[in-house]
Amino acid sequence: MKSQIKIEVQAIVKDKTGKIIKRGPRRRANSLLKAFIQLLAVQMDATSRTIKDTLNADYSCAAGTSNFLLNAPAVTKTYGLVIGTTDTAVTMADYKLAAQASTNWTYGVVTVATANPDASTWRIDITRVFTNETGASVTLKEVGIYARLVSSSNHGCIERTVYTVAVGAGASVTFTYYITITL
Repeated sequence: MKSQIKIEVQAIVKDKTGKIIKRGPRRRANSLLKAFIQLLAVQMDATSRTIKDTLNADYSCAAGTSNFLLNAPAVTKTYGLVIGTTDTAVTMADYKLAAQASTNWTYGVVTVATANPDASTWRIDITRVFTNETGASVTLKEVGIYARLVSSSNHGCIERTVYTVAVGAGASVTFTYYITITL
């Protein structure tokens, strides 16, 4: 059997009552970015590295138990899963979403769960619900993962994917990343 790692993302849109309006397809995530590899290296060899944070500042990141932290509480828009409105092409040097949607969007709690669907597969599911409080329909065009860089105020964009989904006024969208390893 061939070992593999696969990263996918999916959007599910619900109306104000919680009824599913649209179940988007699971798609391969566009990219793990430069900050992902840098942060992984920091944790693996416990040597500090300079990582560009989401504010475009160079941050000297050291190994620590808060690195890679994604489980942001409700309302927090600085880390965890984040959404945006621009479909600018993804590049390895991206340090943030092109245009994060934050004003009049309610960000829910980020959950991280593991699954073991069969003897040769393990998966992490990272999920967050976003509610459109803008008063109008909005087309989201990007989703990403901002991870903590030890400090509670520095975050790195470790993944960014172009994914288009319309979310009506008062509706919500649940994005889930699926990171799967298979032997």
